[in-house]
Amino acid sequence: PGARARIDRADRGRVVLLGVLWLAFPMTLYPIAQQHISSGLTGMLGASIPVFTAVVAGVVHRQLPARIHGVGIAVGAVGIVLLGLPALGAGRNSAVGVGLIVMACVSYGLAFNVAVPLVRRYGAMPVFWRALLVSVPLTLPYALVGLRHSTFGWRSLAANVTLGAGGTAIAFVLLLTLTARAGATRSSMTTYLEAAFAFALGTIIRHEPVRALEVVGCGTLLVGAWLSSRSAAGP
Repeated sequence: PGARARIDRADRGRVVLLGVLWLAFPMTLYPIAQQHISSGLTGMLGASIPVFTAVVAGVVHRQLPARIHGVGIAVGAVGIVLLGLPALGAGRNSAVGVGLIVMACVSYGLAFNVAVPLVRRYGAMPVFWRALLVSVPLTLPYALVGLRHSTFGWRSLAANVTLGAGGTAIAFVLLLTLTARAGATRSSMTTYLEAAFAFALGTIIRHEPVRALEVVGCGTLLVGAWLSSRSAAGP
C-alpha cells in the first residue's frame, strides 16, 4: 500500500524524468551494448556512474564531494579508463558497446541527482513504482521489435524474472533508499562494487577472457571505492 502514496502534482514531472533516466533509456542501451561486449566489462564500466553523478551534482546543485571522496572518484575514473582501453582496441563493435554503456551511465548519473529530493520527500517505493510505470510503455516498442526474432525458452524466462525481481525491483528500491540517506554521489559509489562482482562472475561463470589492463582497472576501482567510503573530516 505504501507504493501508492500520493505524489504532489508539482513533482510528477520529475518522476516521469526519473522513469526515463533511471529505467527506460539505460535499460534499452544495456541489452544492445551487451551484444558487442562481455558482461564483465559491462558491469565494470558501470563503475563510471559515481563520476558522472558527482559532475552533475557539482554543476547543477553546486554540491562538491568531500576531498577524500573526490580522490576516490578520481581514482575510480582512472580504473574506468584502464577497463575500457582493451575493448576500444578490439574493433568497431566493442567501441560501440563501450560507448552505449557510457551513455547509459551518464543517464544514471543524472537520475541519481533527480531521485534524491523525490525519495526524501515520498520514500523509495512510491517514486520507483511510478517511474516503473512510466518506463514500461517507453521500452515496449523495442521489445516488440525484438520479439519477432525471438523464441521462447524456460531458462530465458527464468533469467528475466530473476533479473526483474532482483537486479531491478529489490536492488533499485534499496538503492533509492540509500540515496535518500547518503546523497546522490556517495550512494552511487556502491556501483564500484558492481564492477568487482561483474569481473569475477563474468570470468568464473561465463568463462570470459580476462585482459591484464582489466585486472589492474578493477583493482584501481576497488581502491577508489575504499577511498570513497571513508568518513570525511568535518560536518
